[in-house]
Amino acid sequence: MDANAGVCTPETLSCNWMFFREQATPATEVLENQSSNAVLSLEFLILLGLSTVIATNGLISDSAATVIGAMIVAPLMQPISAMGYGLATTNRQLLIRSTVTMLIGVFFTIAVAYFSTILVGVQTVGREIVGRTAPTLLDLGVAIAAGTAGGFAATRRSVGNTISGVAIAVALVPPLCVVGVGLAIGRAAIPEVGLDLNQNIPVGAFLLFLANLAGIVLSGSLVYVMQGYGCWGHALKGITVSLLVIICLAFPLMFALEELLVKQIVHRHLFQLRYSQPELYENIVMRRLSVKLAGKTILVDIEAI
Repeated sequence: MDANAGVCTPETLSCNWMFFREQATPATEVLENQSSNAVLSLEFLILLGLSTVIATNGLISDSAATVIGAMIVAPLMQPISAMGYGLATTNRQLLIRSTVTMLIGVFFTIAVAYFSTILVGVQTVGREIVGRTAPTLLDLGVAIAAGTAGGFAATRRSVGNTISGVAIAVALVPPLCVVGVGLAIGRAAIPEVGLDLNQNIPVGAFLLFLANLAGIVLSGSLVYVMQGYGCWGHALKGITVSLLVIICLAFPLMFALEELLVKQIVHRHLFQLRYSQPELYENIVMRRLSVKLAGKTILVDIEAI
C-alpha cells in the first residue's frame, strides 16, 4: 500500500479520504495511568479541596460559570475511572485502592463544603443548589454516556483531552458540595422566590452523586472489557453487581422523572391559560408555583400577590 495514501500534499488537487481507526493504548500503559489515578496523594486532596471551595461558593452565589470551573479542577473522576478499570480487569488491588481514594475524596469534599457554608453563614438556596436535589433518570443516562466517553478517552491517546469535558458533563463534585451545604443549613434552608424545594437537600444531592458514580463505573468497565482489557468471565460478577445497583437507583429516579414531566405539563397548561384568558391573571403577579404528586392526584400550589 502506498504510504502517502489518504494524505493531502500541496501538489495534489484532491484528497483520497480513508477511514482511520486508531489503535487502542497498550494495556500496560492504561494500567500505569489508572494505577496513578487510584493513588491518594497530597496533590489530589489539594486540588479537590480547592475545587470544593470554588464549587461551594459558586453554588451559594448561584453562579453556573463558577460551578463549571470547579468541575474542571476537580480530580474526583480519576479514582472512579480507576474503579471501572479495576472492575473490568478484576485487579483487586487497584479496585480497593481506587475505592478507598474515592471514599476519602467524598467525605473530604462534604466536610470542606460543610465548613465553608458555616463560615459564610448562608441560609437561602438558589437554583444551582435546588437543581441538584431532585435527580431523575435523565441524570443516570448522562452518567452512563459520560462514563462511556471517559473509558474510551482513557484508551485513545488522541482523545485523552476530552476527559475534562466528561468531568463537566457528569458533575461529581457539585452534588457532594450540595450535600455539605444541606447538612450545614439543615431544615432552615429557604429557597429563593420562585423556587420550590420539595426534597431533602443532602439526600437528593447524594442520590445524584450515587447515580453518577454507578453510571460511570458500570459503563466505563463495559468499555474496557469490550476493548479487550479484561475478560468477560472474570469481570461478569462485578459488572452484575454494578448493574443491580443501577437498577435499584433507577426506580426512584424513574418516579422523579415522571414527576418532572407532570410538572412541565402543568406549567405549560397554566402559561397557555394565561395567554388564552388573560383576565384571570389581571392584577396578579405569580411569585411561586409548586406542583406535587400525591398518588394520582396533582396538587398545585400558587403563591401570588
